[in-house]
Amino acid sequence: EEIARHQSGPLTQLVDEMVKKSDNLIADNLMKTLGNRYFNQPGSYENGAAAIKAILQEKAGIDIDKAVIVDGSGLSRNNKMSAKQLMQVVQYIFNHPEAGVAELLPVSGVSGTLQWRPSLVNAPLKGQITAKTGTIYGVYNLAGRIKTRSGKSLLFVQIISNYHPTSTNRNVARKPIRMFERSLYESLYNDH
Repeated sequence: EEIARHQSGPLTQLVDEMVKKSDNLIADNLMKTLGNRYFNQPGSYENGAAAIKAILQEKAGIDIDKAVIVDGSGLSRNNKMSAKQLMQVVQYIFNHPEAGVAELLPVSGVSGTLQWRPSLVNAPLKGQITAKTGTIYGVYNLAGRIKTRSGKSLLFVQIISNYHPTSTNRNVARKPIRMFERSLYESLYNDH
């Protein structure tokens, strides 16, 4: 006997919210759903990870078999992916706009998790970076594209881990990261 039924929003809406707001619950559930659909069995983190690896290999020719994917949200410290593997995914996203993923990514100073990222919200970087964040305590990752002053598009992967400053004041602790990002992305923007 059915007691209750709940229908989620459409997939496009869920993916948009997941990417822009970095919604971990949606990410984990979509990963399990991929496992369910790909292997025709109850979805789990394990078969979701296997489905992601298989789909990237089959559809995009990207081999991330040696990557360790533990969850869909990226919250587990056991997730392991190299910058090279991540760059392959970034290249595919931006080289295949018809897939619709690039247009969902947050834009610096404009939308999603990049709307208020202090290092990227002001000119000349505002509106020039389209990227996905990946942040947990001690980790400040960013992967995406920057449009330079001369009109070029540069793809990038930023992986910063084990950053544990001694200050307990968040603003003081994050200041070096913000300065690094601002300097790096302004340099890329100015084609240096």
